[in-house]
Amino acid sequence: MSTAGRDIHVRWSEMFPDEFKKRQEACPIVYFPLGICEPHGQISALGLDTFKAEAICTEVAKRVGGIVAPTQEYHIHETGPSAQFLEAYVGETNPMMTSVPSFVFLHFFLYQLRAFYNAGFSSVYVLSGHGGSHPADLKKAASLFMDRFAIKIWVGTDFDLVADRFPGDHAGKYEISTLMHLCPELIDFSKLPMER
Repeated sequence: MSTAGRDIHVRWSEMFPDEFKKRQEACPIVYFPLGICEPHGQISALGLDTFKAEAICTEVAKRVGGIVAPTQEYHIHETGPSAQFLEAYVGETNPMMTSVPSFVFLHFFLYQLRAFYNAGFSSVYVLSGHGGSHPADLKKAASLFMDRFAIKIWVGTDFDLVADRFPGDHAGKYEISTLMHLCPELIDFSKLPMER
């Protein structure tokens, strides 16, 4: 990935070791974007949830400081309320989702919190671009982690960031307009007739 013309590196994966250390010393915050690939109608790219989380975390890091960790693009989507949604609305059709079992998802999440703590970060902001039923589980896991380690962790979704202005949706005005702003090339209204 070319970074030509960019004035600042905030993504962990794009930094050199000396950049990482300098940026972390100046602001020991790490942003952890969570996403998923799933359909948002026929007009939108499957990675909409991922793109939202990455863009928000990157913009905040540029303005405030800190480092954006690599994105976790897998979510729980085959158990609990999400499984009921799949059964009712998707059925046996290929859901085109990047899903993992809940025990894998939560274990990986806790392992990343451990890695962030061991790396010397004092705060973690976990932002999911995917709603669903998992935020409560992540908040509980983060709370248990904070009970044992001196680190601050905030967990939320992009919907939480705009809750006073918009309730959020799935493949509606909020999500589609967000992707239109971030990556207009990943919205194709010519595919609208396929929605029927």
